[in-house]
Amino acid sequence: MSKIQAKNDAVLSVADTIERPTGRHAPKKPPRAVSGDFSAIADGYIQAATAESTRRNFASDMRHLESHEIFPESPPTAVLEYLAKFAGVHKVGTLERRLVSLHKAAIQKNLPSPVKTLPVQQALAGIRRTHGVRPRRVAPVVKDTLLEMLIVGEQTQNPVVFARDKAILLLAFCGALRRSEACALDVSDLRFLDGGMDVLIRRSKTDADGHGHTIFVPKAKGNRCPVVAVAEWLAIGQITEGPVFRAVSRSDRVLPGALSAQSVALIVKRSAARIGANAKDFSGHSLRAGFCTEASTAGLANWQIRAVSRHVNDVHLAAYVRPISNKTPSLL
Repeated sequence: MSKIQAKNDAVLSVADTIERPTGRHAPKKPPRAVSGDFSAIADGYIQAATAESTRRNFASDMRHLESHEIFPESPPTAVLEYLAKFAGVHKVGTLERRLVSLHKAAIQKNLPSPVKTLPVQQALAGIRRTHGVRPRRVAPVVKDTLLEMLIVGEQTQNPVVFARDKAILLLAFCGALRRSEACALDVSDLRFLDGGMDVLIRRSKTDADGHGHTIFVPKAKGNRCPVVAVAEWLAIGQITEGPVFRAVSRSDRVLPGALSAQSVALIVKRSAARIGANAKDFSGHSLRAGFCTEASTAGLANWQIRAVSRHVNDVHLAAYVRPISNKTPSLL
């Protein structure tokens, strides 16, 4: 069986059973040297080495630390006092991320890192053992949940907004897309074929250098076909170029900028709330987790699921397969 056929089979097995400009759509200009000084260009490339979200988190972490008088120059004793104050109040992962930011800030200033000292590391280990580090796992949008979202959405939403939301929900589910990948799609990334659609993912979490990856999303039966839903949305929005998924104004006007990743998450949460589910249990990742869960339940092999989800190994994939029932089957 070819790799292309494996991708088709994985998507078909699942599909048939069932506001702000961001990313590369945001206006970007390369840094220009001033008066022959190339330091601005070099700084631009240094900034490009890390994702925008990483830089944003770093800035947020440093603002928080500095508001509590923790600086790169602070002694380890000050960091220990900070940990003692917020352990059990903030999530362990949040504390760990802030200390990583503090460590980076110290390195940038050529200072000894207070984070890497033995007392601070021991305190972190104690916090992990005391408060645990179990990550939050969002509920998956499985087949039945997705279909209910579409039925209720069609009955309650504005037709233009529903056309967009339907296209996002179906494509992100059948293509196992991350929310950042969905909102970054450009019309030029889509190629409609007789049996489905090629979708070019130019850049992703596991492809920061932008080698790109093309997935094939086949047509599905009935009115839950992701290919038809995307085509209908493009026609309704009169979108022929630029971002695929965009904001819609209150007057039903499709706006030019791409949706943000947060907007995609909000679409999932609002869709969950409409069917009476707890919106807090869902996120943009729920669609990706839903595909992996449904594909696993349908009996597809891990390598077939990964051909669509693009997980680097089975360990990472396993974290996306959610139990859809708390009942343990009898072994007798």
